[in-house]
Amino acid sequence: METTASNSFIALPEHGNSIGTIFGGTILKEMDMIAAICARRFCHKRVTTIAVDDVRFYRALKVGLVIKLNSQITRSFT
Repeated sequence: METTASNSFIALPEHGNSIGTIFGGTILKEMDMIAAICARRFCHKRVTTIAVDDVRFYRALKVGLVIKLNSQITRSFT
């Protein structure tokens, strides 16, 4: 079973605010998408995000950056 997924995207101006940093919601959306791809590859079924416990942004990401996201299955339950 495949337990990882990754994706890269360029932070475009429409992803950013007036001071040139990326909206946190854009990053969360991309994180959720790559996590869903990883989960679906693992279980071969439809998946949905029920909850997110904690997210902390330690520094701003600037428009124009290439952002790489990695996802990995660490646990599964039946």
